Amino acid sequence: MTSGLPKWRQLADELERQIRSGRAAAGSQLPSLTTQQKAGYSQTTTLRAYQELINKGLAYSIHGSGTYVADPVPAADAGVTLAALEERIRRIERHLNLDEG
Repeated sequence: MTSGLPKWRQLADELERQIRSGRAAAGSQLPSLTTQQKAGYSQTTTLRAYQELINKGLAYSIHGSGTYVADPVPAADAGVTLAALEERIRRIERHLNLDEG
């Protein structure tokens, strides 16, 4: 990446393109900090890029587990419904093996 933009912004922009294009599917985990370090990004750069994605609603973080691609919000309905929140909670519970079912 040779843009004049800061590295965190370049990383965030690239990941956003992958998310919006569907190459990074909803629920998939973003690369770990270790993986990003091997690719040449510092922990600070990676965390700042991931926080930008979280701020945009494109990702969410689970403490001790990682950062994941968020479900897309339909453009026509940016409001969050109770059903959507319940589904997200169920997905997180399944991921953390908290569901009793």
